Amino acid sequence: MNRRDGQRGFSLLECLVALTILGLASAILYPSFSDAMRSRLRASEDTLAALEAQSVLALAGHAIPLAAGTYQVETRLGAWSVDIRMRLGTDPRLNVFDITATLRDKGRRGHQFHATRVSLRQ
Repeated sequence: MNRRDGQRGFSLLECLVALTILGLASAILYPSFSDAMRSRLRASEDTLAALEAQSVLALAGHAIPLAAGTYQVETRLGAWSVDIRMRLGTDPRLNVFDITATLRDKGRRGHQFHATRVSLRQ
């Protein structure tokens, strides 16, 4: 390009080429950033659900009777269904219970979260 002496800067064509390259790079990288943010949010939700599941499971034998059946518990994340079943084929002197807590919440886009523990009672 012909430039007069003393003129500095970029031509309009150079600016358009630079913006086009920037736009293409952004379009290529945007899905990666979006997926990373979605994964981070999901990991955060799962961590919170795991902590709350521990709290719900700890209620068995205290606020929730340690007897076979299904119980409902409401928490910040939603409705937990706590299923308590007596395990068969164990020592008759011990009562062994399988306790499963399941979070069913529409806010989690249809995902369910399960946590299980075993409890003994003599």
